[in-house]
Amino acid sequence: MVDETTGFSLWVDFIEREFIGTKLKEMIASEVIDGATSNPSIFANAIMKSPAYKEQLETLEGKSSKEKYEALAIADIKAAAEELRVCYESGYEGYVSIEVDPFLSSNTEGTIEEGTRLFQAIDEPNVMIKVPATNEGYAAMKELTSRGISVNATLIFSPEQALSAAKAMKEGIKEFELSGGGRVEGVISVFVSRFDRKLDA
Repeated sequence: MVDETTGFSLWVDFIEREFIGTKLKEMIASEVIDGATSNPSIFANAIMKSPAYKEQLETLEGKSSKEKYEALAIADIKAAAEELRVCYESGYEGYVSIEVDPFLSSNTEGTIEEGTRLFQAIDEPNVMIKVPATNEGYAAMKELTSRGISVNATLIFSPEQALSAAKAMKEGIKEFELSGGGRVEGVISVFVSRFDRKLDA
């Protein structure tokens, strides 16, 4: 559950088909987590190893690697969003995020186009588009939030990046609200694992 005094919330950085219907469901029910985010490298590894994807992969024969990845990811993110709707509808976050292609990190228009396409394909209100905190990414964050698409700012390694991302999303959200839009949010992801490694060193 979100800590109302600090604004801190805990999200699970793992999405996998079998996990969604078992452990994720349990974590949501016990209020351990407030949201979830997909990690492309972990997800790609799960696709290669888990038998849960075999049937859908067979229907995607002849598609490019990216098309296969997106089809599988969209299905999983949609399923996770449905599980998290109970949190979302209660007002306690309940988002799940999917990342745009990392190769678009220096391409504002490409990020906006892909983020919009993924959001529309998943078709769930509690989906966030993960955008890298680059100069081009900040512009994309502002545009996406101004369209009513919630954003998760990622790859943040400095206070300056966090401030720039927050400013961009705040401006976009304000534009959306002024146009009569409803609920849209922006979050900044901090990688706890990096703190763990520093403490262990």
